[in-house]
Order: sequence, then structure tokens, then C-alpha cells
Amino acid sequence: MALHEYRSRDGVMVYTRRGMGDPLLLVHGVYPGASHHEFDHNVSALCSRFTVYAVDLIGFGQSDSPRRAHSAQMHQHLLRDFIKDVITAPAVVVGSGLSTGLAARLGVYDDGWLSHLVLLAPPNKQVYHEPPGLADNLSRFLLGTLAIGTSYYTVAASRGGLREFLKESYHDPKAITREIVEQLFTEANEPNKMMPFISALCGYFDTDLANWLPYVRRPTQIIVGQDQLPVPEDRWLKYAQWSMGKRLDVIDDSRDFPHQEQSARTNETMLTFLGADAVKP
Repeated sequence: MALHEYRSRDGVMVYTRRGMGDPLLLVHGVYPGASHHEFDHNVSALCSRFTVYAVDLIGFGQSDSPRRAHSAQMHQHLLRDFIKDVITAPAVVVGSGLSTGLAARLGVYDDGWLSHLVLLAPPNKQVYHEPPGLADNLSRFLLGTLAIGTSYYTVAASRGGLREFLKESYHDPKAITREIVEQLFTEANEPNKMMPFISALCGYFDTDLANWLPYVRRPTQIIVGQDQLPVPEDRWLKYAQWSMGKRLDVIDDSRDFPHQEQSARTNETMLTFLGADAVKP
């Protein structure tokens, strides 16, 4: 697919566009080597119903990688601007992993630009400091400026480190191919790719979904891999007076990447949720 460019406040953001229909935005997770290629097994199915935009977040993939701190708030604002300037209409937003926090924040602060949210494998983690506290700021400073940060990232972004990450993230280790590892390795070792990883490591992408979801006014689907369980269903699905409803779907034989390991089932689940009458806010 051809790559397009959007000149954001923090640099050029690269994205792909495919299909016809109501807009749907895919936002990859936050880990070494992450890019829009995370959704290679989903775009073809989704673009039969939607105009699908898949972005490389700033600091990832082919997008610019400024040497700066990253945060959930920063990327929330960039995604909001992307929807307003490029898509120009309310969109379905699909976030993965740590980016589910970005999607949830959009659903609270910028819900006029959203129709629905789909949250793929959100981290099952309680967040104690949001935004990060003094200790997190100090950790990011040390990791980002000293050799220890570079050494840590070098290991995480190596072929061996990436393979170990995938082994912990996949239900079936046999699904980890050499091509997947090489794709992540190539993207992870471009200049300045360390910066968002260090920020994520220090908690700057953390979002406690249990606290944010009750304030999301758009219908929301949470999709988790069976191996992610136990899932705090009673916390994620609690309602506030202004909530429009949420649902949880579990995909068997998958873990942190159900949209890759069980793409056909995940695509069908998403399309069912985003039915013919479901794309208008």
C-alpha cells in the first residue's frame, strides 16, 4: 500500500489509506519495532466496509522520530489532529496494547471526532501514578540520557529480545516467524526509536482504563485473548450515567495479539460490533 504523509506538530506522521466507506483508524501498540504493519492481517477484511487509515505513530515505523519524551497525552493530541485534518469526520478508532489508553482518552476528551472505540488486548495493569510521578520522571531522565538506557533498548530491540517479547505475547510460539522478527528488528533499529520505548517503560503511556472507560460516551468493544485472563471484567464494563454501553469479547487461542494470531475471528468480531447501523455517532 502507498504511504501518505501528514505534517503534525511533532513531525511527519506516515499512514496508509485503503477502502471505501466510513472512516476507521488503526493505532498500533507501543513496543520496539511497532508500526502499522501490526494490522497487516486486518486491513483487507476491514476495508470491505470502511475507509481504513493505519498510522505509524510519531517515533515509530516510517514516521519522524524526534529525540524527545513521549506521553499518552502527546499522542492523544496528535491522533485528534490527524482525525480532524486528514479524516475530517468522526471515525471508529481501534487501539492495540498501550495505545488502547490513547483511544480511551480520545473517547473522553475528543468524543465528537469518534463514532466507536475498539480496544485490542488492553494491558491488565493497575496504574498508580497518572500522570507519572517524580520517580517516573527521574527514571526516564536516567534511562534516556545514560548508557543504561541505550543498553537496555539494544537488548530489547535485538532479534533475540524481540523473539522473547513475541514468545510472551503469543499463545502459540510456532506462529512467530522469521519474517515477523525481521520486520520488528528493521523498524526498531532506525534512529531515535528508543525514545518512546523509554517513555513507555517509565509509565508515560499508562492509562487506567477502569477509571477512564465509564466516562467514554461512545460504544466500546474490548477484545482480549483468552490467555490474557483473568480480565477485570467487572471494572472495565462498569457504567456511568452517560455511558452508552460496552462489551467484552474473548478470542480463544490468542494472547496479546488476537488480531494477528486469530485474525479471521477477530475481524469478524469487530465487524459484528461495527454493524451496518453502528457507524453513526
